[in-house]
Amino acid sequence: VVVLDSDDLAADPVATLMELCRRLGVPYEESMVSWESGPHACDGPWAEWWYEDAHRSTGWKVRPAGEGKVVGASRYRTLDPALLPALKASMPAYDFLKGLSITRRAEGGVARMPGDPRNADLLVWVGTRGGGRLVPRDLARVSPWDYSVQHGEAAQEVLRVYQGRVFLLGEHVDALQQRAESLLAFQRVHSKDEIVEAVFRALAANGMRDQACLRLVLTRGDGYAFGMNPPAFSAGANLIVLPEWNSVGDGSSGISLTIVAQGPQSRSGVDGRDGSAHAKAVADRLGAADAIIIDTAGIVTGTSGDVVFCVHSGTLSTPPLESPGARITCKTIEVIAKEHNIPWTAKKLSLDKLITAEEVFCVGPINEIRSVVSIDGPGILHKAVSYSLGPIAQQLSGSYRKLPERSDMSTELPMYNR
Repeated sequence: VVVLDSDDLAADPVATLMELCRRLGVPYEESMVSWESGPHACDGPWAEWWYEDAHRSTGWKVRPAGEGKVVGASRYRTLDPALLPALKASMPAYDFLKGLSITRRAEGGVARMPGDPRNADLLVWVGTRGGGRLVPRDLARVSPWDYSVQHGEAAQEVLRVYQGRVFLLGEHVDALQQRAESLLAFQRVHSKDEIVEAVFRALAANGMRDQACLRLVLTRGDGYAFGMNPPAFSAGANLIVLPEWNSVGDGSSGISLTIVAQGPQSRSGVDGRDGSAHAKAVADRLGAADAIIIDTAGIVTGTSGDVVFCVHSGTLSTPPLESPGARITCKTIEVIAKEHNIPWTAKKLSLDKLITAEEVFCVGPINEIRSVVSIDGPGILHKAVSYSLGPIAQQLSGSYRKLPERSDMSTELPMYNR
């Protein structure tokens, strides 16, 4: 079946018809974009009422896509409220067909993405308490009235799945709820059992048991106004479970970081993550894997997503962290550091201390442990600081990979039915 969007045809008739002919296996001809004025034998029975403009035309009149037909003196129209039910009923079918249109597919749609191609056809979990459901990726929606859209406010955690087990599932769900209820004062937040059930259902629906990640997001929920008054948002919190096929690299090559200076910010509970997203964008533009974020006093606060560790004289240190999720990562490293008799401390980390370290590495649930081989950017006087792939990072990495096997640090997934 070939689906054609009339807006695409009106906006670029030549390109659209050429693509249509290619898919149908017929030759394109220039005569397809011009014709004689007046009625034609192929006109339908409704031509007398609908074809007045077409009968006057002799070819396509190109207009910008989505502009619509000009009515009277203006193309801007007010929707009759009586037609709103019809619009609501027809919109899902329109969106579905729009996704199948030849121009949408030619552009790649949601399937045109880097990484694992299976991520183009994911099922994601979205909804309030008692109202959540699994929906295809390209049909998943968050209301523009949601507080996360209006004010960039949400709580989130990232987890990884290993060989049929979810690493630190209980700890991450607890951290998610702590942010949402205690720090952000969300109302009608999903219970721990409800979140875990949504995780299991999302993983099962996508057949994920290994080499996968999850991002859990809680928003304040849909509101009835765009102000900043939380009581106006009375629909309850929205839970979003985003699964993703994501393999872990071996970390043998190491990564480069760039320094990004930012003003004071709290990363404890409000996960709008504007600062982190900006820092990562800067790193991408400069060709670095990630960004080291420092405040105005030159104190290291972390990277855009991971926790940074450094080694001085055999002692492991990291900046004090407010984020519950980051504290989970620190606790995990502390556990295996103690098993290897490696001293560990959390203290303020200056940029000078960072660039004189013997080893630097980053830890996070998506990429695990990655050794840093170079740091560049503001504060580095001459050339990028280089590091070797240190023995402590390699030692901890070997133990980190084995942690999901421990029953006290992971949750076994239930069996899936097909």
